Amino acid sequence: MTPEALAILQQHLLDALSEVPDETRRLFHGRGRVWPGLEHITVDWMQGVVLV
Repeated sequence: MTPEALAILQQHLLDALSEVPDETRRLFHGRGRVWPGLEHITVDWMQGVVLV
């Protein structure tokens, strides 16, 4: 993972958590080659916990 990819992930998560979800939610899914360098990353929100 490059610093640029990490910055993209960080911004995406900040946007996704601008309003804290009150239910289980997928915050980020790197598959599909939409996010170069992040294809192997999935981030979920589950009961107040961020799972990477």
